[in-house]
Amino acid sequence: MTAFLPPGGTLVWTDPPVSVGFTYEVTGGSLITSVTAPSSATVADIDGYTLIFGASDFALAAGATYTFVGAGIDFLTLSGIDTSLSLDPTEPLAVAVVITPITEDIDGPSPVPLPASGLLYFGAVLLAGRAFCR
Repeated sequence: MTAFLPPGGTLVWTDPPVSVGFTYEVTGGSLITSVTAPSSATVADIDGYTLIFGASDFALAAGATYTFVGAGIDFLTLSGIDTSLSLDPTEPLAVAVVITPITEDIDGPSPVPLPASGLLYFGAVLLAGRAFCR
């Protein structure tokens, strides 16, 4: 979360986008043969995910595995990631797979925690304002 104060304006807070899904594309002739969702003990996203591939959508529960019929596929989308998990869309970790985050800017309270430096800055602004009001 970032705060800025435009000249003569009011304090504005902005939230970074968080990942709500990913597209996966394998390269070099490889194919995806199955997808296993993290268990709810590992990732607290109990409502599960949606796999989108070809013209199909499939609900994938936490900890479940989906095996593709035939040789496999080379492209799929995984969506339904809970915004409260605050997944950073800039950190895909994969080899020979192109992973593209699907991000969402959210309104309302941010699930992304405010960094300590932001809290310290905001506290200093409040204290300075209080000192000038006396």
